[in-house]
Amino acid sequence: MIELESPQPPSKSQLKRDHKALQMLAKRLCHLPQTELAQWALSDATRAALDETARLKDQRVLGRQYKWIANCLLREDAATVQALLNHY
Repeated sequence: MIELESPQPPSKSQLKRDHKALQMLAKRLCHLPQTELAQWALSDATRAALDETARLKDQRVLGRQYKWIANCLLREDAATVQALLNHY
């Protein structure tokens, strides 16, 4: 009997690297002007998380906010996120 080789899921380290890249993207997106952000097709939750960042000052709070935005980006359309990664 021949076993079909199933594709390996990404390693835990790779998942962490991917999430860290999304956090860095979130940080860059937070510093963009609203007019530039309006060009991208992002969900309301992602836009609200990005807008919320403007009022936050504490670095620890900002770190958590970047993680939240990264989680929002995970739920976005993959093509949109890939375009954002390539552009910024």
